[in-house]
Amino acid sequence: ELEVTPTVSNLEVFMTVNELAAHLQVDSYWIYRNRVPLGIPSYSFGKHLRFKASEIADWEQSRKINESQETISRGQ
Repeated sequence: ELEVTPTVSNLEVFMTVNELAAHLQVDSYWIYRNRVPLGIPSYSFGKHLRFKASEIADWEQSRKINESQETISRGQ
């Protein structure tokens, strides 16, 4: 059986609510309010929420609006 010992290279970076809020340039209340409705991937460690940086990057890409979507949303 293969046993993996955690190293710096294979550990995932987690962000706190405040770190994610700063990254997204929103306040922390926005994170709490929109985490579930917007499907922001998160982890609960007791009473603490954490966010994997790589999953947030993927989530951000999934929210990206391209020009054709913008045209449709404006009704043009």
